[in-house]
Amino acid sequence: MRYNEVLTCKVGCANYKDDIYYITAIMTKTDNSKVEMEWFSNAEVHECVGIYEKYVFGMQERAKAVLSSCRANITSSQAHNLKEGLERNRLFGVSHSSCSVSFSDAGRFTKFEVKNSENIELFDLTLDDDDIAELERLESNYKEVRGENRGVPYEEGDTFRLTAHMFRHTLAYFVIANKLGELDDIRYQFKHLTSLMTFVYTRRAFLASTTLIKTTEEFNEILIDRVAEELIDEAESQSLKGGAGEQINKTSKDLIIGITDSQSKDSTVIKQIHFSSIEELKKFLVKNIKNIRGLPTGYCTAGEACKIKGAGIPSGCVYCGSKIITKRHKVNWQVIKKDATQKLEAYAASTIEEQEDYELFAIHWKNNIAAADYVLDEGKAHTNQGEQA
Repeated sequence: MRYNEVLTCKVGCANYKDDIYYITAIMTKTDNSKVEMEWFSNAEVHECVGIYEKYVFGMQERAKAVLSSCRANITSSQAHNLKEGLERNRLFGVSHSSCSVSFSDAGRFTKFEVKNSENIELFDLTLDDDDIAELERLESNYKEVRGENRGVPYEEGDTFRLTAHMFRHTLAYFVIANKLGELDDIRYQFKHLTSLMTFVYTRRAFLASTTLIKTTEEFNEILIDRVAEELIDEAESQSLKGGAGEQINKTSKDLIIGITDSQSKDSTVIKQIHFSSIEELKKFLVKNIKNIRGLPTGYCTAGEACKIKGAGIPSGCVYCGSKIITKRHKVNWQVIKKDATQKLEAYAASTIEEQEDYELFAIHWKNNIAAADYVLDEGKAHTNQGEQA
């Protein structure tokens, strides 16, 4: 979240519903109006906000006590501040002191400061020649993008300060560099108006240094091994979904897999591989899923052969023979089902004339719900994608 978005958070902004954690705040940067938006979150953030809210509640009680018992001892502007602060109910709006309290829209963390001398070297970096060369290669050798140091390059010995907003960029970089998601996933979470804004964030992920590429490759090997272990564990309980997932379920049960000729139009089975144990099957998966792509809706094993990368309609690939859906992906299917259900409800409540304009959309929403029901075990398994436009 951007700094200004964090400041709009109110007490009660952290929510948990349908197995999803999220933070509610106001987005203003990419829209002329103020729009209330939800950012996906996690259990740790939810817990931390809850702890901080206890402190805010205490400060609000202090403000109420000052207004009720000490009104004659404070100025009108102070009283106005307390009343406004209580009404706005901002999560980060408390400006406390040892004996009193006031409220502010700016919060109390306008600068990212590291006061612990033991940790400051982790955030204030002294640049050497190699650092300068790396900044040049990443097209980032400038001190500021505005102000008197706008465009001024760093020199050896200068201090490079890591800022809070850099971690926002780092998340986008990490997701793209490690193939953990697509540009559209980052665009939604970052609330970007256009894909171009997201590309600016992630562009440097394609300029990764040789060292980073090597590190990523090593990480990829570990990741594949863990994914294979995840698939085997869930296959043993017959809980994988998707075309390829169903096949792995069957393989783990029979310990037999049929190999087809991918060049043949008929793709008939030309060879069967028998496994002596689950561990042997896992080794086979590790060796043969090097092109796996991690998507919010499941794993895709088609690699470059995938014909519908980044498909806007998730139901279009859920039954694909290259799709594997595990328990970790089900939360995203819950969101897909909720979104499609809400749209269909609005569609059903509209006039017949309005429905005619959205008839094809309604078919897609129904397909998404049917696919989500299959993934979430909330309906019968489907062998096709439902109605076709």
